[in-house]
Amino acid sequence: MVTAASSAPVFGISDTYLGHGIVGGFVVSFEEQGKIASRGILEILAGKPPQDIPIVHGPSEYLFDWRELRRWDLDQSKLPDGSTILFRQPTLWERYKLTLSAGMLIFVSLTLLTIYLLFEQKQPKRARKTQEQLSVC
Repeated sequence: MVTAASSAPVFGISDTYLGHGIVGGFVVSFEEQGKIASRGILEILAGKPPQDIPIVHGPSEYLFDWRELRRWDLDQSKLPDGSTILFRQPTLWERYKLTLSAGMLIFVSLTLLTIYLLFEQKQPKRARKTQEQLSVC
């Protein structure tokens, strides 16, 4: 609701908001938090006393939504080093590079072949004209 009503980009602290309107930010990964918690639980289930399990802080990371960066016309080059951009849609060239390259190669080949055939078509006409000029003399 906040991002829909906002006239400015909205940043967040949790990765779960990415894809739902926030631009991104230095976010906590709930997935990593879950992995850390599950490792601790497995250690407890294996018989390790809870007080012997070290406290682990989940890493935060810079995550950004490519669609929101474009929506707000934010420059990606100004993002912090090590930032990860999610939901990036490949460009037309990235998507169809092979097909476009093959099409361009075929187009250039056909163009060169056409030029060659037009040139070759004029050769017999020149030869006949030269022959006629020589036979008249």
